[in-house]
Amino acid sequence: MGSHKAGWDVVERMAKEGRVKTRYKMMAHWQSSIVTLHPSNDEVKELLIENKDKESDIAKLDGLKILVDGVPASRTSLHKEPFLDKPESHGVQNLPTEDLTKALVEYDKLGVTVQMHVVGAIATDYPVSEPV
Repeated sequence: MGSHKAGWDVVERMAKEGRVKTRYKMMAHWQSSIVTLHPSNDEVKELLIENKDKESDIAKLDGLKILVDGVPASRTSLHKEPFLDKPESHGVQNLPTEDLTKALVEYDKLGVTVQMHVVGAIATDYPVSEPV
């Protein structure tokens, strides 16, 4: 969680020093499969609720980005067919469908804009294949 606060503080400090020439729209970041690197869903919700109206001339915390899958280079994008050079893998689903659906409903009720990172063919279908 510290990285979100630290990011905000860095932008604000640079703005006061006259080093920022653009405005920032920052998003919280959630990827449940790597909990040691990323905050939990509860921590993200707390961050978004606490900072919902926090903004300045330079920065605004403006939503949530959910990583549904990974990227091809690390063989973590979620595909229907296995990777040619890693036939035992179809990629990584970062969170169960049930968790994604629940999160989308919760964040919608909070009025939070959600963006989803989806790369592979399965991941592209996955967020919209379940009714919300």
